[in-house]
Amino acid sequence: MAEVRWTLQATDDLDSTAQFISKDSPQYARLFVSDVFQAVERLSEFPKSGRIVPELNDPVVREVTAASRSTSSRGGRSSALCAQI
Repeated sequence: MAEVRWTLQATDDLDSTAQFISKDSPQYARLFVSDVFQAVERLSEFPKSGRIVPELNDPVVREVTAASRSTSSRGGRSSALCAQI
């Protein structure tokens, strides 16, 4: 299982998106955060999952989608970095 570390930008993005959603629906904001955490948890089990980011064309940098948002990560065999939400 790989270690997943969050960048400050990723945590800030998640927080600001959840705050924005909660203005209309606190319930959907909680569901959104839960979906993102589940997608990132999958990264810890499968750090090479997701599609290669076309703009970078680097097989180490992958993108997973959660709650209609993509999450970019840079992963190897034993670690993954959640870089952006």
